[in-house]
Amino acid sequence: MITANVRVLDRFPEITRDVENLAQRALDRAAAVAARTAEQLAQPGLKQHSRMEVVRTHGTDTGYAAGIRSTARGSKGQRIAHFHDKGTYGNYRGRNQPRRRPRAQKVAHVNPDTGERTGIQALGFFGAARREGRRELNRVIQAGL
Repeated sequence: MITANVRVLDRFPEITRDVENLAQRALDRAAAVAARTAEQLAQPGLKQHSRMEVVRTHGTDTGYAAGIRSTARGSKGQRIAHFHDKGTYGNYRGRNQPRRRPRAQKVAHVNPDTGERTGIQALGFFGAARREGRRELNRVIQAGL
């Protein structure tokens, strides 16, 4: 008859604490990188209002969250970064907007003096910031494991 003894130590609380600390550090770093990327890409459109605010890591029902928010506001206090991110050219209708009937004739939104299109060009800085933040998040987590 062969017997063996296995001693198991309960270290799950320490491991859980270390993983949570790593996740919080990674989220803070990812938000900082995303803010820096968004500021650089938003500079042509938002000019002096291109500063992004980092929302620090905070607890949620399912874990932790962090992010960025634009400080750019219009003359009436409304947030305007969305318009510079998505643009006002073309067919962008926002979320849940009903599709309208096509007009009988096409109307070009063009400045008659210069021939240039009127509106705001889409810069897409929030999507680029999300990608860069996610890359940084994965890099910090891989380095911490």
